[in-house]
Amino acid sequence: MVGLWPSEFKGNDLVSVKDFLEGQADELPNITGKMVYAKVEEGGQGIPFINNEFVYRFELGGYYLENYRFRVFIFSHDILLYPVKFLLDEELSREFGYNGGVVGSCIYTAKNYDEMVELMGRIFKSRRVNLVVGSIMQMSRKYGMWE
Repeated sequence: MVGLWPSEFKGNDLVSVKDFLEGQADELPNITGKMVYAKVEEGGQGIPFINNEFVYRFELGGYYLENYRFRVFIFSHDILLYPVKFLLDEELSREFGYNGGVVGSCIYTAKNYDEMVELMGRIFKSRRVNLVVGSIMQMSRKYGMWE
């Protein structure tokens, strides 16, 4: 029998979006005085146009607001990691100048690591995310949940 497989296989050495975002999530409690956290969690399947094998949600929450989570975006990619698709929160989409699409939200595609980092910088520094994080901190203080 003729062997058709190569003699060795090479994986890629790219940084996954999930690993990158988990690193960013680890920093948020330190920046917010341990009032706000971010999480990357699996899920979000069944959303139109996000039909890759790996689908995750990036959410914000408050340590003192047990039942509250704010979904900033859903992201997905295939086994090769890039390109990666991001389905943004509706208001965040508007802030970025997009006024239509899937239930008012917008899908951004990052073709590579550099494009992903640039998009994450825009998202994390956006007015919308700033207001959400600030509101979580304010509510934690207001209701005496912050010691």
